[in-house]
Amino acid sequence: MHTIKMNRLKQIIREELEIIREGAEEEAAVKNSSACSKLLKAIEAFKSEASEKTKSAAQELGLDKVEEKIKFIVGSPLGFIDPVAVEQPKSETSTEKLDSTPKKVVVKSQVKKSL
Repeated sequence: MHTIKMNRLKQIIREELEIIREGAEEEAAVKNSSACSKLLKAIEAFKSEASEKTKSAAQELGLDKVEEKIKFIVGSPLGFIDPVAVEQPKSETSTEKLDSTPKKVVVKSQVKKSL
């Protein structure tokens, strides 16, 4: 059985939450990149199948600029994801701060092998 201080437990929780957040960001970036790649394929299909008048009209609306921006997004997907919200552990309350006795938490299972 291991005993760890409350501050160390909070640090472990923060580290684990950061790993979860980073994983969620990578997953969001993959989904974002996949969606943009599908859009690029659709644009290419449109360009190869549409009539010249239709393509000209699309060019006037800025299809080339859209395609260029989508290619940029695919090249740097982490820059275009929404922030991932992960709940942080609650901070110490004022009564906990007043209590100067060190707190220990008994962990029945092994939290990390390094402990």
